[in-house]
Amino acid sequence: MSKRVLVVEDDPMLRMDAATMLEEAGFDVVQLETGDSALAYVLEQSESVGAVFSDVQMPGDTDGLDLAAYIAMNWPAITIVLTSGRVHPTRDLPDNIKFVSKPWIPEEVLAALTGAL
Repeated sequence: MSKRVLVVEDDPMLRMDAATMLEEAGFDVVQLETGDSALAYVLEQSESVGAVFSDVQMPGDTDGLDLAAYIAMNWPAITIVLTSGRVHPTRDLPDNIKFVSKPWIPEEVLAALTGAL
C-alpha cells in the first residue's frame, strides 16, 4: 500500500496545514485544489495513491462526496477521509471512507488514515 496521500482542499492555508501534518507523519503528500484535479490525478496515477484527504465542498464539477464515491467504487483499496465544517454526510459511508469534522484534530486524521494504511 502506498503512503502517498492526496490532500484536496480549496483553502490554501488549510491545504498547507494538512500537508505539513501528513509529511511530518511520514507520508508522501500531493496537494490539489479541486476535486476535478484530484480525480484527474487518480485516473492517471491510481497505483501510487494510498489515501485521499479531501474537503467536501469545493469549486468545480466534482465535490468531495462525488470524488469519494467515484474512488471508492473504482479503487476500493484507496482510503478516503472526508472533512467539512458545514456538511456532515448523512448517508452511511462505505468502509473505506471516513469522516472527520472541521476543525479537524491531527490525531483524528492520522488515525483515520493509518487505520487503513
